[in-house]
Amino acid sequence: MLKTSLLNSGDDAFLPRLMLRFPDNIHYIKVLQNQDNVVSCDVTQEVNSTTAGVDCSVTSLLLSANAQLNINFLLDINQNSTPGDVTIHVNTSSDNYEREEYLLDNSVSLLLPLKYGVNINIHGFVTPTSFVLGDEDTTPVDCYSERFNYTYKVLNSGPSRSVDTVVDIALPKILAPYRHRLLQVVDWQSSHGVCSIKDTTVSVLDDCDVPQASFIKQLVFFFSSTSTRRMSCGRADELCEQLVCRLGNLEAGRDAFIQLEIRLNPAVLRQAPGRQGVMRLESTATMSSPREGPHTVFITEQPAAQVVVEALFTQKPTTTVKVFIIVISLVLGLMILAALIWCLWKAGFFKREFQKKEEEEFKRDSWDYVPKNDKRESTS
Repeated sequence: MLKTSLLNSGDDAFLPRLMLRFPDNIHYIKVLQNQDNVVSCDVTQEVNSTTAGVDCSVTSLLLSANAQLNINFLLDINQNSTPGDVTIHVNTSSDNYEREEYLLDNSVSLLLPLKYGVNINIHGFVTPTSFVLGDEDTTPVDCYSERFNYTYKVLNSGPSRSVDTVVDIALPKILAPYRHRLLQVVDWQSSHGVCSIKDTTVSVLDDCDVPQASFIKQLVFFFSSTSTRRMSCGRADELCEQLVCRLGNLEAGRDAFIQLEIRLNPAVLRQAPGRQGVMRLESTATMSSPREGPHTVFITEQPAAQVVVEALFTQKPTTTVKVFIIVISLVLGLMILAALIWCLWKAGFFKREFQKKEEEEFKRDSWDYVPKNDKRESTS
């Protein structure tokens, strides 16, 4: 709404007029609060010109001395306009003669900052959302055995277009401090623009020969309580795979889809120290362009989306740990048995049994009329 005030500081003015001039991306709609048709306006536009205008005249044909007339205009802006400063020129005149020194206040130029109101929303999801990990005794032929499909939806809710829209997607690339590649971005597609992978991240080892955790580390992990480790990505994080999607201009109400196919190497998550009972792989999608500035404002906060995949470790012991547990159990069992026997011996349990046997033999011999040869020989 453009508010103007027409003031006559001198004698009566005949045929007073008010003219507006502005770029052709601004549209005149109507004069507000003009029920009595105080003013009458016509739209004008020259041929092959980028300037449009509105010429208004007072229907009473006279503006009395010291009278003031307030005129409010309702204007609209083309939604495909380029942001910047728009200049609106306002000028007034009449058929009366007016001295040149009084003409300075007959015109004014208004600077209207035209801004883009950007309201981008990003939503993301993945399938599947989790998988189960166990300690493998053998390395599979295809080490990138886990597969995931990521989908991101970028929606421009308006009211303005989003110019040169760029979305950055980051996914955990390694399990720090190790350098073996955790995942591969096998394929990506975008309904608008193009996507590419940045090559500014940390170098990694792409082979499948991932060192297994030592026996002691496996044993400690097996007997430890379950905890969670978050593997997240910050902006321009060199430990993460960075995918840049340049979607171009998104008009208000339009959306774009980004789809990723990911393969993951579970052996990387088994490295210790570093692994935990639950590993949360957090990928992020953020908008890096357009940015908030003099001619761009965000209707909502900086758009971002987070997608989580959970790797759940089973507390299933490996073959080595199983053998160790069996051996330790046998050794402990034998030690407990030996200690029990020793305690019984010290308590005289076995001596009492031997004495009972000797007394029974003596009683049987005393009832024999003729002593046995071995006994007789022993007494001779």
